Amino acid sequence: MSKRIIIVPDRYYKDTWYDWIFNKLYKDLNFKLCCWSESIPSDVGIVIAFGFPHFNWRNDVIVNELVNLDSSIRLVYWTTDLHCGLLKIHSRCKEDTIRMFDRCDLIISSHDGRMKKEYVEYLDKYVYVPWCFAPHERYMKFKINEHPRMQCLQVGASNSRVYPLRNKIKVYARTHNQIHYVKRVSRESYPGLLYQYFCGIVDIGHYNEVVQPKYFEIPAVGSLLLGRRTNLIDDLGFIPHKHYVPFAGDDVFAKANEILSNPDKYEGMRRTGMDFVRKNHNLDSRMKKVYDALRGLL
Repeated sequence: MSKRIIIVPDRYYKDTWYDWIFNKLYKDLNFKLCCWSESIPSDVGIVIAFGFPHFNWRNDVIVNELVNLDSSIRLVYWTTDLHCGLLKIHSRCKEDTIRMFDRCDLIISSHDGRMKKEYVEYLDKYVYVPWCFAPHERYMKFKINEHPRMQCLQVGASNSRVYPLRNKIKVYARTHNQIHYVKRVSRESYPGLLYQYFCGIVDIGHYNEVVQPKYFEIPAVGSLLLGRRTNLIDDLGFIPHKHYVPFAGDDVFAKANEILSNPDKYEGMRRTGMDFVRKNHNLDSRMKKVYDALRGLL
């Protein structure tokens, strides 16, 4: 059998949900994980290329190698961020993305909004695989916290250009006890931190074309999700005021105050949201989409 490989950038973040999916592909389908500094084996039959060209800002050698693979080799392009223009990563980002789309046999991405907005001509070979909570056991070990801290937690970077509302939330939290802001936390301790709070906030900032993992991670541990409502959230089956509390912008502060002033009103929603996410947006459900997508190429 010809070799199956997954090529990842040397600057590859371990212990992400991608890492868990790629390990599953190794165990179940014998895909070997390789760094881009390694040579592509001559007897390879299928290549999954992850994160190019977004992480490939120093040179385009690997993109050139991938797009020039023999046509008999199946190429799967698993994207990360597709907002080249927004972050101005490098001048060839958009061009190299299109080169990869032209060559590949299959595109897998979590960035459904931008795919359908900017790359309509490639949708016939595109499969949407949203993020999820992972690893499974790190979240599923928690039951509903019967005595949480009565605050709403906001975690993540607060660059005002990319996350203007999140920056407002950080400033607000300095003088208002209803919201607690944490810039960063280790992936291993992150679920336990979420579990401590009655409520967790998700603001997507300019990334309104993607469903961030926090939409799944917060309710997965039984914390109430206070999240910005988008069409992508609706498409994934999230029902406002049943699975989560929606906000549209600066109303997030009033919503947080309402939740914490009337927690009994939202106890049922905590449990409904937890059950919904654990049943419908777990790693197994995402792996099924990946296996179904790869089946025709193996």
